[in-house]
Amino acid sequence: MKIVLLANRKWVHTVNWANTLDNLGHDIHVLSMHCGADQFNKSVKFHKLIIPAPVGYYLNVFQVKRLLRKINPDLLHAHYASGYGTLNRLTNFSPNILSMWGSDVYEFPSKSKWHHHLISKNLKHAEAVFSTSNSMADHVKSFFNYSSKIWVTPFGVDLDTFHPGDIIAKQEITLGTVKKLESKYGIDLLLKAFKKLLESNDPVVKIKPIKLLIVGSGSKKGKLLRLSKRLKIEDSVQFINHIPHSMVPHYLRQLDVYFALSRSDSESFGVAILEASACQVPVITSNKGGLPEVVRNEETGYIISEENIDEIVEKSVMLINNEKLRAELGKNGRSFVQNNYSEELTVEQMIRSYREVLSINRK
Repeated sequence: MKIVLLANRKWVHTVNWANTLDNLGHDIHVLSMHCGADQFNKSVKFHKLIIPAPVGYYLNVFQVKRLLRKINPDLLHAHYASGYGTLNRLTNFSPNILSMWGSDVYEFPSKSKWHHHLISKNLKHAEAVFSTSNSMADHVKSFFNYSSKIWVTPFGVDLDTFHPGDIIAKQEITLGTVKKLESKYGIDLLLKAFKKLLESNDPVVKIKPIKLLIVGSGSKKGKLLRLSKRLKIEDSVQFINHIPHSMVPHYLRQLDVYFALSRSDSESFGVAILEASACQVPVITSNKGGLPEVVRNEETGYIISEENIDEIVEKSVMLINNEKLRAELGKNGRSFVQNNYSEELTVEQMIRSYREVLSINRK
C-alpha cells in the first residue's frame, strides 16, 4: 500500500509507525509542519509543510492537496483529531482515516463550544476513526454522539529494544517513573506516597535502602523539587532531566517498581506502562483512562483507585517485601506485552484495519 501519514514529526510514535510500516514493504510518505530528532528509515519519504502551526493547520491545505495529487496514495491517515485532523478534513481527500491520541478529544474540546464543534466536525468528516484504546473510543461515542464504528489500534512496543536487563544483586530498591512533569501525571502523589512509605513501620522498609527515580522534564519540575524538599525526602529522590526515547529502556531497567499515577482520563493509552512491563518491571497504576487496559491486576501489577496514597503505599510495601512476587509480576508483564502489544502484532492490526477501510470505501 501507498500510505500518507499526516502527523507531527516530533512524536516518536509517528516515526515508529512510519518505520514499521516501511519495514513491511509499504510505500510511506510523512507530511508534517514539524521536525524531530528521531530518524526515519531511508526509504520513508518526508515532506515538510511550509507554513508553521497553528495557522498551518489551515493554510497548508493547498500544499497538501498538491502533494496528494503527486503521490496518489491508497489512503491518507491523519494523527491527532485537532490540528492535523482539521488539515485532513480540509483536503477533502478520500479515503481518509483520523487517529485520536488522547488530549485532542479529552482536553481540547472542553475549552469552549467552538473547540468541541471543531473536533466533532473533524471526526464526522473522516471516513474511519481509529482509537488507541477502548476507553477513548467509548468516550468519543458518548461525548460527541458519534455512532459510527471506531477501530481500536493500540501503540506497540519494540521487544528487542525494551527487554529486561541482566540480573544483578542489588542492595537497594528503586521505585520510579518516566513521565513528563505535569500535574495530570500525578508525580506529586508519588512523592507524597514515597514520604509515607519511608515513614512506614514495616521492618523491611526500615532496613532496606529505598530510592525514588523520576525521569522527565516539564512545567512542574520546580514545584516538584520544592515538594521533595518540603517533605524532607530530597536525599532519597533523584530527578533526571528529559532523555531521548532511546534512553528510556536504560532507566526502566534500573527500576524494581514502575508507577503511572495519572489523575486524568486524557492519558488514553499506557504505552509507558507496556514499555516497563516489557522490561519485566511490575507496575502500579491508577484506574484512569486507558491505563487499566494495559495492566492485568495482580498479575502484571496493581490497579489502584484514583489519588489513593494509602493504597500506593500498601502495594509498594508488598512488592518491596517480596522479591519473588516482583519477579513473577515482571515476567507476567513481559508475556502480556508479547502476546498482545508487540510492535508486530499492533502493526498487523493497523494493516487489517487499513484493508477493511479500503474495502468499505470501494463498496
